[in-house]
Amino acid sequence: MKLREKDIFFCSNKPSTKKFLFEFYRKLWKTNQSEFFNLIHPSSVISSTVTTDTGVQIEPLSVVAPYTKFEFGVNVGRNCSVGHHNILGDYCSIYLGTNIAGYVEIGEGTTIGPGCTVFSNIKIGKVILLLVVEVLLQKIFLQMYSLLEIHVKS
Repeated sequence: MKLREKDIFFCSNKPSTKKFLFEFYRKLWKTNQSEFFNLIHPSSVISSTVTTDTGVQIEPLSVVAPYTKFEFGVNVGRNCSVGHHNILGDYCSIYLGTNIAGYVEIGEGTTIGPGCTVFSNIKIGKVILLLVVEVLLQKIFLQMYSLLEIHVKS
């Protein structure tokens, strides 16, 4: 890839920081979205029908299925799976090991934390933080159940 003199890319995964940086440089240098370029690791597998805006970063070992659309400034972490017919809004960040099924729409500025699974036909709004808490809740429930069991047997 040959870079032009004014090519720019994001060095942040945090959606609010990416938006701040874009707005800052838009005002300072009169930049626009077309001056940002995409960074897609060669070990990632991207369907030929995927459409990307600029400023998209896809890290190693990720897979993106057909007819998915990445809008401006999207980051997909390593070892992610993004299903078919999805739309990832501006400044989204998808962290490592996340699986997104088909027909999912993710709003602007949303962060999906490491190891999450998003099922089919889901629409996630703007500026949402999605994390894996099920394992933690399950451990708390099991501890509470064990304490209850000890109390009942006594």
